[in-house]
Amino acid sequence: MSAPKAKLPSTGSITVGPIPGSEKCYVVGSRPDIRVPFRRVRQAPSRRGPNGPLVRNPDVLLYDTSGPYTDPE
Repeated sequence: MSAPKAKLPSTGSITVGPIPGSEKCYVVGSRPDIRVPFRRVRQAPSRRGPNGPLVRNPDVLLYDTSGPYTDPE
């Protein structure tokens, strides 16, 4: 029995620009010379109760491993 062959992404499936509904940002920690990439994802608002008002949900930060392909610069 052999191990399954790894599938590599085709060049047509690589994202090279902005991702809708999110933006790339960087977080600086204890060392100012190191910036860690994150993606700030906007969430849709939620309704409080059946007839309640819409309430904005906080953005979610996800660690971004996309590399330079999605850098804003």
